[in-house]
Amino acid sequence: MGLGRTGTLPAPNHWRGLAPIPITLQSGPPGFERITRSQVSNWYRDWLFRVVGPVDLRLGTDPESVYPIVLNRLEADALIRRVNGPDGQNRHAWLLEPEQVTVSTATADFACGRCGRRETVIVEKAEQTLGSPCTRIGCEGLLETCSQPPRPALRRSLVSNRNHRVVAREHTGILEAEERLRVETGFIKGEARWSPNLISATPTLEMGIDIGDLSTLLLSSVPPEEANYVQRMGRSGRRDGNALNLVLANARPHDLQFWEDPTPMLAGQVRPPGVFLAAEEVLLRQVTAFTLDAYVSESTESGDYGKVRDVLKRRAAGATEGFPVEWLELVKKRGAEFADIFLS
Repeated sequence: MGLGRTGTLPAPNHWRGLAPIPITLQSGPPGFERITRSQVSNWYRDWLFRVVGPVDLRLGTDPESVYPIVLNRLEADALIRRVNGPDGQNRHAWLLEPEQVTVSTATADFACGRCGRRETVIVEKAEQTLGSPCTRIGCEGLLETCSQPPRPALRRSLVSNRNHRVVAREHTGILEAEERLRVETGFIKGEARWSPNLISATPTLEMGIDIGDLSTLLLSSVPPEEANYVQRMGRSGRRDGNALNLVLANARPHDLQFWEDPTPMLAGQVRPPGVFLAAEEVLLRQVTAFTLDAYVSESTESGDYGKVRDVLKRRAAGATEGFPVEWLELVKKRGAEFADIFLS
């Protein structure tokens, strides 16, 4: 597959994605469709030529001349809206206004009398659609009324109890505790149609949380150690022992090593976690916690000291009192004393 070599992995195809594609008159970034390009296949250009007839640059019927006028008029009539391109790029594009999209079950069916291409329109547009040109480029046929063919297989699939809407939620450390609990409870116990049934999570769900009858697990990369792999895979299939577990191997040395030979990750020994008591990072955290305990025990302030985000904002704003300024001042003043007590 050429893994590890630049340009050989398949890139996401934004043309087949679910997100709407903004159209642009310029050479847009990925995800933008330039409607005036002169490549072999360009639906917008071909449709314009079909509507206005043969191209005559003297009359200004080329896409570069016509489509700016069309888009400006559609924007003025609030049928489309302008969106900006990525930061730092002087590019813009257009999208349909959601309010202009009509969803209806009152529809009429049409088919091209020449190629058989089928079209469905709302009933209000049926009269003006009859006899209009076929939308397939290269076909000179006209649309005629037709009846909807029976689709028993489609009907059976729609009424099946096996169809479920995907309700996705995120579970990360930046969520408030109440929100994380709500997501967990909805995923584990929720029976309503709007309850989460797909969770995108960081290692917050790796241990300590029973996430119910999880049947499928997808890891976005190969875990760093065997213990992480076993812990994460062990989250699924806990109710009946059945689960589908997948791992995406990214094009980086660690993942590619186990892509070539996954045996060490699958069957490796899980070593008990260990720690060096003299490790500098461990001591830093212990000293920080010790001084914080000393500050809290001596402080006259009671109650909640606020969230970490708020504390960092006060610190960045140059606050001269309150937490954490008073805590840091206490450490400066009694640092030697705290060090003796901590070491003893």
